Amino acid sequence: MTAHEVHEAHGAHLCSLLIVFGRAGDLFGRRPLFLTRVAVFTVASPATGLAGSEWQLVAARAAQGVGAAMVSPTARPPRHRRVGKCEWTRH
Repeated sequence: MTAHEVHEAHGAHLCSLLIVFGRAGDLFGRRPLFLTRVAVFTVASPATGLAGSEWQLVAARAAQGVGAAMVSPTARPPRHRRVGKCEWTRH
């Protein structure tokens, strides 16, 4: 297993779940999603450091990617996202 594969486990999950968690933030609220992200990262970060084998490291990095995807779309207030969307659709 290469370092590239470990890095891609995080990046692939982060990029593929941004839209899903953006919608979840709209439906359930930004705060519950943020608190879930904190819980996921709290478990995944020590698991990354304590991984005893390659597959454990990749799984922990994937969990970190899921946690990062939870917080990225909820970082800005919804008001700013709507403005950006309206400006984008006008052109």
